[in-house]
Parts: sequence; C-alpha cells; structure tokens
Amino acid sequence: WVPAIALFELTPEENGSGLVIVDFKKAASFSTLKIPSVINGKNIVGLADGAFSNTGTDHASVIVIPETIVFVGNEAFKDSSEIKFDIKGTLRSIGEASFQGCKLLDKIKLGEGMTTIPFMAFFECSSLKTIAIPEGVTTIEENAFEGCSSLVEVSIPDTVKTVGKYAFHDCSSLVEVTIPHGVKTLES
Repeated sequence: WVPAIALFELTPEENGSGLVIVDFKKAASFSTLKIPSVINGKNIVGLADGAFSNTGTDHASVIVIPETIVFVGNEAFKDSSEIKFDIKGTLRSIGEASFQGCKLLDKIKLGEGMTTIPFMAFFECSSLKTIAIPEGVTTIEENAFEGCSSLVEVSIPDTVKTVGKYAFHDCSSLVEVTIPHGVKTLES
C-alpha cells in the first residue's frame, strides 16, 4: 500500500474548489492504479497537462479515473499506449492530444459544457469503437480522431459548425458519418 499523497503532485484548482493532479510520480508499480476521488478532504477534479504522459505497464496496466474528475489537460495521457482505462464519470473538458496514442482506450463519455474536441485529442486511439459528441460542441479540430481504426460509429450533434482537416482521417472501420446541416466549415 502506498499513500496517494506519495504518488501524485497536487495543486489547487483555479477556483479553489478541488485539487488537480499535476504529476504521477511513477514511484511504484500497480496492476490497477485507481486515481483517488478525494485526497486530504478535497475532491480530485482534474488532471493537468502531461500528468500521466508516457505511463507504461511498468507503472500500471489499468488506470481507473473516478467520477470526480471532469477535465483532462493537454497531453495528459499522451503515448500511454499500453494502458487500459476505466473512466467512471463524464469528462467535460479535454486538452489537445490528451489521449493521443492511447491504443487501448476503447470508450469514453464526453459531457455537457464541452465546446471543442481539440487537436489530436484521440489521435491513434486504435481501440476506440464509438463516440457520442455532446450537444454544445461547435468544433471538431484537426486530427481529433485520426487513426482511430476501430471507430465504427460517430454521433455528431447539430451544434457542430466546423470539422477540421483530417478529423476522421484513417478511421478505416468508419462506415458512415452524418454531417449535420449546421456545419459551415468542413476542411479537407
């Protein structure tokens, strides 16, 4: 048993209502790493830029993300290619390349409040099968889902106005995507 405070570098969230994990210290090895929902009486609400990037199976095989986490920063899990994920809640904000190269990510739930699917957010998440883009998203940025070779179904809401270049490039299992009438820009 290793106390959570020894595994993570923490900082208060900007509004002070919770804590953000800034870094996973990779000080121990786990078959399943359960990110705590509370440390020292404060909710863990987010994962900062690069907090778990390049995490390999020598540190964890599965990472469990609790319901309290609602945002994931830029490159938070970038190139954690052999890690499986168990995401308990709904993410309301993700950063650029937040899950880039997470080849074993097979499902994720995105929630209200999100307005953009960022650049390379799910680039080469080759096990991702379906994605429901939430109402309120207006932009799917360049390369957002590029290389998601197992992606078979995408639900795009009418709120989307822009789909960036190569957003669904090399999604070889994707049979059909319905582009809503409201899309004004479809980059090629």
